[in-house]
Amino acid sequence: IDPWRIHKTQKYFSFLVNTQYDNKRIVPQLLFLYDFEEHAYAVKTKIDLAYGTHFRPELGVMYMHGNHDTGKSFGLFQKNAQVYLRLKYQF
Repeated sequence: IDPWRIHKTQKYFSFLVNTQYDNKRIVPQLLFLYDFEEHAYAVKTKIDLAYGTHFRPELGVMYMHGNHDTGKSFGLFQKNAQVYLRLKYQF
């Protein structure tokens, strides 16, 4: 069995959910991806904050899990988990 072989049919599941609180000032979001062939998954969560008139901070996390040895699907990015803060200025 070739570990680098890509499946002829690829099956993924994705789920995105978000909501709003405090009159659309706090907006959390969750994205979940799953690869049925490789049993790998990825999660991205973030919270957008809209207090004030110009600055829009966003706090988020991206995490991927899979087979790092073959580099298939999300496994290629398994060691690249991120926690980030983005600050946007809107005028």
